[in-house]
Formats: sequence, structure tokens, C-alpha cells
Amino acid sequence: MAIAFKYAKGLFSVGKELGKIKEFGEELKQIKELLISMPEVLSALQNPIYPPDLKMEIIGEILKVIKVDPEIERFLKLLVERRRIQYIKEIVAMYQELLDEEFNIARGEVITAYPD
Repeated sequence: MAIAFKYAKGLFSVGKELGKIKEFGEELKQIKELLISMPEVLSALQNPIYPPDLKMEIIGEILKVIKVDPEIERFLKLLVERRRIQYIKEIVAMYQELLDEEFNIARGEVITAYPD
């Protein structure tokens, strides 16, 4: 989790400087959902067999589908380049925690004795 926190914190700092922390959070969620919905693409991005230039092409195609801020685009390319894309789910979760902390939001879980 330390790796995910490091990347989430770095992106959060950039987002804070630019006044776009909420927007970055939404864009990260979109990307995570897209990658989760296409496990074969995520697998290819994680696989060391594929050359880095092919992985960058794949990211380029993803970014054509989802328009994101240039900082998020650079961030995704950095994750691929440094072989950290497999941590995308954890990074998004950590980013959300940082966002919640920034806005003093506490999340909880409700357990009931009866089904809904």
C-alpha cells in the first residue's frame, strides 16, 4: 500500500496546486472503471512481455476514449512507464481517502440485523 499511497499523494499534491483535486478524483475513478471492465487490457499493461512502446500505444487509445486532464494523462503514462499500473485500484482508493480527509468526510458502514 505504500507504493499506492506515494503515487496518490503525489497526484493529490499536483491537483491541490491546480485547484483540481475533485476533478482528478473523478477522472481517476473513470479510468479505474474502464480498466476493470477490460481485464485483458489491464493484463497487457501489467505484462512485462509487452514492450513499453506498445503499452504507451494502449494508454493512448484509452485516453482517446476518456478525455482527461493533461496531468492525469501524464500520471497514467508514468504508471505504465514505471510498471505501477497494477496498483491503479489501490491508488484510486488512497486518492479518495486523501480527498475525504481534505473535505472532512468520514465514511462508515451500516450493519443491520434485518435484510434491507
